[in-house]
Amino acid sequence: MSTPEEADARVRGPYRFVPGMDGGSEGGRTATLFVLLPAGGRLLAVDRTLTRA
Repeated sequence: MSTPEEADARVRGPYRFVPGMDGGSEGGRTATLFVLLPAGGRLLAVDRTLTRA
């Protein structure tokens, strides 16, 4: 059983931002803000999240 703090820190979903790349936060939950223009795009580094059985 995890504590509320551990549960809040867990990334929920199949992917997370790679920590330290493209402005990804230490836990991979957020990336830095950027402008995305219509018909534009931006690649961000992501990896699969770890799952526990």
